[in-house]
Amino acid sequence: MEHKVVRIDTIIKDLIDESFTQSKMRQYAHEFLQDKRVEEHSRFGLLAEYHYNMFGGTEEGIYSACAAIELFLLASDVIDDLQDQDNEGKRWMQLPMPLSLNVALGLLQLVPVAMKQCRSTMNEQYVCAALEMMNHQMVVALNGQMADLENDIADIPAYMEMVEHKSASMFVMACMTGVILATGQWDATVAAYAKEMGLASQLKNDMKDLYQLTTKNDFHNRKRTAPLLYLAEAIDGHEYKWIKDYVNGHSDHIPEEKIGQLHEACQKTGTFIASAVRMRVHYYQFQDLFKQNSITAPYLEEFKAIFLGVEQTEAAPQ
Repeated sequence: MEHKVVRIDTIIKDLIDESFTQSKMRQYAHEFLQDKRVEEHSRFGLLAEYHYNMFGGTEEGIYSACAAIELFLLASDVIDDLQDQDNEGKRWMQLPMPLSLNVALGLLQLVPVAMKQCRSTMNEQYVCAALEMMNHQMVVALNGQMADLENDIADIPAYMEMVEHKSASMFVMACMTGVILATGQWDATVAAYAKEMGLASQLKNDMKDLYQLTTKNDFHNRKRTAPLLYLAEAIDGHEYKWIKDYVNGHSDHIPEEKIGQLHEACQKTGTFIASAVRMRVHYYQFQDLFKQNSITAPYLEEFKAIFLGVEQTEAAPQ
């Protein structure tokens, strides 16, 4: 898979060099991409390539579509961090906000440019359909981001709706890009399991974040994530009242000597268990839906091994 990531990044770098004629903008765009890759190799682009192959696609132009998805995700990460004012270690957080924002806007404009490259080898109607779908999912994600920024989510159902829009839509975009470029058709089952995969992934990230007390995490930022909503709802009495007051905005101070009690409170209230159960429910729904599709079903074990880090229990078809 590594060589495929390199191939996608090469397309992105070429687009940056060709389109960003202003030297600093070009430099910062390359630095943003490098910073993202140091953190981890994104697999969203590869989700498109994998689905394209599963549904019978054979053209090399798919890698330009993968680049388009990665460009959107990179731009979204930059804008999200600028809005939340976190991830201080990122290159885009070390520049004046107007400069980073301008680069992010430029990266967004490269999305249709990357998709246009697909037309040289792919069915033009399929490319147009895929781009239309991508644009729709981008708007869905922006609606979810708006709800996240408002941060007035009242309960778990409202939080899951926000995640479905903001995060799960990215999984739908990636998977469906491959399907539509291969077939020209929307596949409701693929979209459904992509959504479940996205929901499970976000819940896993929320739980991981709650463990990171040494960094500026969701708790410090009062982000109303599923684990923190479970925690605030479960707290009863005075022992952990300071947590509930802080999450609900009734207090602006976190007692330093008490911050270590956060994990203890999560254990005692069953917060981690409740979050893990919900995460597993979405994961199992993803598996069930994946197996319902006659095209994707034979690839389940391979797919989990590649994209979810789950060891294969049986050989997948080639």
